Formats: sequence, structure tokens, C-alpha cells
Amino acid sequence: MRTTKRYQRYQGFESAKQETETLVQYRNVYRQLVEASDARELSQLGRLFDDFDVGTAMPIVFVVATADVDDQEKKAIYDRLESFIVRRAVCELTAQGRNLFLLNWLVTFGRMRSVSPISVKSL
Repeated sequence: MRTTKRYQRYQGFESAKQETETLVQYRNVYRQLVEASDARELSQLGRLFDDFDVGTAMPIVFVVATADVDDQEKKAIYDRLESFIVRRAVCELTAQGRNLFLLNWLVTFGRMRSVSPISVKSL
């Protein structure tokens, strides 16, 4: 419940049209994540999300994939995200704590209005 309220506050769409336009903006990224049919970075990440049931990380990937940063920086962010997911699974930590952290990460990107290695290292 707490996660849902925080996500709703983060979204802040003014209309259904605005929300639909946002979803359309991310359609290619989503397709690469869910098809998971090749060796591209997003396909590999999509397989990880599926294996560990971490769909809550997808909005972070949407933001990073469409950010104005170079591919090396994106890869560093994806690697950090993957490491976080695997470490939590190995330590048998709860999904609730993971989801709250991922949501906070997304909100931080939104507040900073940017994605960069510096913003990732600060988390």
C-alpha cells in the first residue's frame, strides 16, 4: 500500500492522454525488455527481471534508456541495477524492501531531472 501511494505521487499525470503519450514513448524499450530474444543489453536485463520477478525495475530502465547519456553510462547504470537485484536475491531479502528502494531510486531520478553516474552513485 505504501509503495502504491508513493508511485501515484511520483506519476503526477495530468490526463489520460499525457499518460498514454508517456507509455508510447517507452514502447520500444519495453519491447526489447520483454522479448528478451537476443544478446542486447536490454534483452539480457529483461531476462534477469523475468528470472527474479522484478517488473518493478522496468520504469527505471525506461528512464535510463531514454536519457541523454552515452551508452557506456547506461551500461554502468544497468550493471548497478543488476548487481542490486542479484545481491538482494542471494541474501534472501524481501521484495517489499527491494520495491521501495527501486521506487525511491526512480523518484530521485525524477527530482534530479537527469540520469548520470553521479546520480546513481549517490543512491
